[in-house]
Amino acid sequence: MLHLYLVRHTSVAAPAGTCYGQTDVALADTFAQEAEAVNDMLQGISFDAVYSSPLSRCTRLAEYCGFADCTTDARLMEMHFGDWENRQWDDIADPHLQRWFDAWATERATNGESFVDVCHRASDFMESLSWDGKEVRMLLFIHAGFIRALWVELGHYTPEEAFAKQVNYGALEIITIK
Repeated sequence: MLHLYLVRHTSVAAPAGTCYGQTDVALADTFAQEAEAVNDMLQGISFDAVYSSPLSRCTRLAEYCGFADCTTDARLMEMHFGDWENRQWDDIADPHLQRWFDAWATERATNGESFVDVCHRASDFMESLSWDGKEVRMLLFIHAGFIRALWVELGHYTPEEAFAKQVNYGALEIITIK
């Protein structure tokens, strides 16, 4: 049985309304308090493997929680918004933007990814794991978009249902796969 412990990174310092997907944005001033709350949730649990997105908002949290030697994996990164990265949504003048808003699950951001692309990365990551029917606990420091992609790939939700669910900064989600 595989137990996936999914931790979303803590709050970021990007201004509200910023499209920051794979941009390596700074963490909010509340990082220490939020990270301590995450660390408290993980106390007393032993993990067989620990992974992190290579973006610093995830690796810093992993390090704070005592997992500085975790395995980073680019497949765990947030959706890549291409030309829209690190720009205010309201300032994006790309004529493709409305088409993306109308079909975000399958439509790629200009020079970026679609949600389906993130789902493919999630599927590829899951297929690379092996637990051979043993009881295994894995911890992942990741992003809200990747958590939602895992939910979809594991058949828990449709893309629309997954995006309707709130994934708070510093949240812990546990998925068990038999």
